[in-house]
Amino acid sequence: MSDNFDQSVSLIGAGRVATSLAHALSANGVKVNEIYSRSLAQAKKLADSISGTIATDSLDFSRSKSQILIIAISDDAIGQVSENITFPEDIIMAHTSGTVSLGVLRHPHSGIFYPLQTFTENKKVDFRHVPILIDGKDDLMTNELLKLGKLLSNDVQVTTESERQQLHVAAVFASNFTNRMLAAAEDILKGTSVDLKTLKPLVLESIQNAFDSTPDQALTGPAKRGDTKTIKKHLESLQENQELQSLYEAITKMITSKT
Repeated sequence: MSDNFDQSVSLIGAGRVATSLAHALSANGVKVNEIYSRSLAQAKKLADSISGTIATDSLDFSRSKSQILIIAISDDAIGQVSENITFPEDIIMAHTSGTVSLGVLRHPHSGIFYPLQTFTENKKVDFRHVPILIDGKDDLMTNELLKLGKLLSNDVQVTTESERQQLHVAAVFASNFTNRMLAAAEDILKGTSVDLKTLKPLVLESIQNAFDSTPDQALTGPAKRGDTKTIKKHLESLQENQELQSLYEAITKMITSKT
């Protein structure tokens, strides 16, 4: 591998992650040579939006001029698909998963290129603010992937497999579980004249405060204050929804045990 990465990549996948990554690469001057999907129509749809990119439904990349091959598909499919790819001997093969081990890529030049973000169809993501977590089979692979990552993002970090696993669990709590808390709030408001969006300023301010200081320092509410009367009223109001009542009790217990 040369010290100067010549900005040439191929992508395995044409879903949300691959689509966002393809556009970010192209916008930052990185040549995307090929895009693969089992559905040629899906690959072509994405390839047609990227200048000079070829769509393919073949895993034969033996004639590819790319220096890096990025696998951006579902976690369960990474191992099998990677074993069926034909590629130049010196190409770097990387996947974008936060939970799949580097060892699943049985290739001497391999690594992980994990963008820590949720990707939504038809919504553009500014990759400059997306943390990209890097791991390589050796220092050379790590450095090559770092070069690519730094072309896209202002936050590129080298992490171990253990750190990525912990980060992925943390992300579920911080993102997915927060989403379900908002869904719970929406359920509670059903039948009232109040819309969930009424809570938006409160939620955004609370999240900003948590990042400006710490979650513990930013925490407010009846459990933090030890306001048992209000807690009792809340539990009574949730009597018809045992699931949410139990959830309220569990989180309240979690808060009060730390105060």
